[in-house]
Amino acid sequence: MNQKIKIYKENYENLPERFIEKIEHDIRCLLERDIAGLKKVYLFGSCARGNVRSSSDVDIMDRALAADIRWSLDEPVNGVRTDVVYKNEASEEMKNVFENSVDRDKKIILEVLG
Repeated sequence: MNQKIKIYKENYENLPERFIEKIEHDIRCLLERDIAGLKKVYLFGSCARGNVRSSSDVDIMDRALAADIRWSLDEPVNGVRTDVVYKNEASEEMKNVFENSVDRDKKIILEVLG
């Protein structure tokens, strides 16, 4: 990836180590795939709120993340899996309770600049 990136570690550095490892694994995977249109990746759910349990997973969201990347990120690291939610123009127009909850809790973890 030739573009400048910013990783917002401060938005997940207080999580248990195995969650940090999974998030950083996912970030590396996303950057290695050089996904067209990748702009901002958000953490949401229990990890964003900082109230993870042993059974929690990592929830991330971006407009450019398509279904094919979901399978790569779903592979567990230290027992932690990732759920990927991606938004498109149609979902932008249809705000629902789930999206309102995501918007309230989300924290940016990766941004592609320029």
